[in-house]
Amino acid sequence: MADISGYEQRKKQESELEHALELIMKMPADEIHQKIKTMTEAIESLTPFINSMNERIKQGDTLNPQETQTLDQMSIVLKKSVDFVVMAKQGLMNKLMAVADSYYYALKSEAEKGDEEARQLFEQLKVYKQDSIRSEFPENNN
Repeated sequence: MADISGYEQRKKQESELEHALELIMKMPADEIHQKIKTMTEAIESLTPFINSMNERIKQGDTLNPQETQTLDQMSIVLKKSVDFVVMAKQGLMNKLMAVADSYYYALKSEAEKGDEEARQLFEQLKVYKQDSIRSEFPENNN
């Protein structure tokens, strides 16, 4: 297989991340919770071992090849765990934004029909939405 250029490699990674995010967004919240709980328990069980290795390294000890390989494997698992948590957070934020947008446009529609209570709520929500957009894109706040 030919080498993939940096651009193609980045596009492939982005595609894989988008697919993973889609899968996470389809997961029920209790499944996400359970996965994070399992990861937390695994990390907690690994922490004493990692701390012990770290302490040995600080004291000048050298790790044997098996210990080095074990730490490398732990590093991979921990990185994947962090990646999952970040993607789960993003997926949940996307769901929250979809609900907020739906509410925003429903209020806007009712306000345009003359509902005074909806208009007041819409005006409040509109300010929050604009502030949120400004905070995401501060370079455009001229």
